[in-house]
Amino acid sequence: MKNEYIFIKKLVQHNLTQLFSVMSEKIFSREFVWYVDQERYKEPAKRIIDRGVILGKSLEEFSKWPDEQFENFLALINNDLLPRCGLGPEWCNAFLTTAVTGVPIVPDQSFLTKASGKKGRQTVVITLSPETSIDEIREAWPEIKKQQKELWPNFEKVNFNKKSYLRLHDNLQYQIGKKNRRNLSMGEKFPNLSDYDFMVLAQYGIKKVKQFRSAREVNTKIIIKNKKKNADIIRDLLGIKNRKALKRKAESFKKAEQRMSKKEGQLSG
Repeated sequence: MKNEYIFIKKLVQHNLTQLFSVMSEKIFSREFVWYVDQERYKEPAKRIIDRGVILGKSLEEFSKWPDEQFENFLALINNDLLPRCGLGPEWCNAFLTTAVTGVPIVPDQSFLTKASGKKGRQTVVITLSPETSIDEIREAWPEIKKQQKELWPNFEKVNFNKKSYLRLHDNLQYQIGKKNRRNLSMGEKFPNLSDYDFMVLAQYGIKKVKQFRSAREVNTKIIIKNKKKNADIIRDLLGIKNRKALKRKAESFKKAEQRMSKKEGQLSG
């Protein structure tokens, strides 16, 4: 009822009510009768309009027209009447059916939805008209959500909470740490050398360090690390020292990586 009212009011505001009478006489050679003057549509409370029948009858009538004539009429609607009334393309059928039957088949909502993108990963594009209200969007939202699921069935929405950004930051730092795991400082590469050993190392190299340690009867084996383990990266990043806590955090990062890899595969597939 609301959209019927909007349509009629727009026609009155823009002095278009006579348009259909003139068209009916010149094109269809008959008197134009508005649906509000037709016996079966007079009482709004009892009005039952068979949208399919009305639309079918209209299209049947227009199918008799030469293609050029029908295209010109569509151009009139799309390029003149709709913009003049501030209505979107979803209102086109209202003009078509009114011209033939006097009955406007108005859209359920004053906005248009269409699919956009590659098949299987499409999004729903909503075009709002000046008449669109938030109540219409709310009412249509279940159907819009259904379209979203059908158009991109494997899409996973991002869940966000207070800890999400912190977890993402830590995960990014962890990934950076893994890429740079071989960029070790001297202290990290040789964790059990003394300050004196490092002085020797800087001047003479590791062989001399071994000789001097042997001369000093330092028999502990020199530990040489070429890269950081995942646990080392997490320990440096988050300051976690407890082994069990390190293991749990490493598993958490691993699961996050798996989720990201799965999503990347979906996007590139």
